[in-house]
Amino acid sequence: MRLLVILVVAWYAVEASNPACEQYVECMAAVRTKQQGCAAQEELALRNAKLPECDAAKEEHLKMTELLQKKAETQDKCVSEKAADAVELTGARKNKCDKILAKIDATTPAAPSATTESEKIKRAINRGQKNKVAKLQHRACLRETRQQRTKCIQLSKCCPAVKQCEKDGGFKADIVSLRKSIKEKNKSCRQAAHKNALAQKSQQRKQKKGKKEQDKKSKKKSNTTAKPTSAETTTAKSLEI
Repeated sequence: MRLLVILVVAWYAVEASNPACEQYVECMAAVRTKQQGCAAQEELALRNAKLPECDAAKEEHLKMTELLQKKAETQDKCVSEKAADAVELTGARKNKCDKILAKIDATTPAAPSATTESEKIKRAINRGQKNKVAKLQHRACLRETRQQRTKCIQLSKCCPAVKQCEKDGGFKADIVSLRKSIKEKNKSCRQAAHKNALAQKSQQRKQKKGKKEQDKKSKKKSNTTAKPTSAETTTAKSLEI
């Protein structure tokens, strides 16, 4: 999948004559690659939950990934085709965009997560908290994706074709509907996971309480067995006399 994205982007970049449009296409490809990684981490978190409600949420997330990929490919193709015939930038706008192009490297990965977040992930790994690790990694991934997308927004201002291709082509309604469904499914997953966690804690408390009572009974029985009876004490005294 990643190789296919690279090949498609390379073809689109050749078609585009506007440097900003070329970088925009490459930038959005980097965003999508990051999004795929985020989706994989989120899917792992849902899979670790091992609940029917979370399986349903996972299916909706997969649908969204496919839909966004289809939309992105359509928009990239549109931008590249229109960029080839776009009017070149001139004057102050060209100077401004030249500075943006010189400053931004569309393919450079976003800065890594903050040290505190990395430490949280490391602690969760050491404690064997797989679900928490996946959630923390997903959160960090989303932050990095937003940082990468910021670059793309800056580049889009220097590529007139982007605005011309912003028509969703029917994708918007589907995305809005699917996001609503995902929100509901995620809520059901969280509620089920919380309920399951409470049930596990309750079971652990019962087991711990039962073990304490069993240990207490065993100790009491042991003390009773070790303590001599009054008859044994009398017999022992008679023998001593």
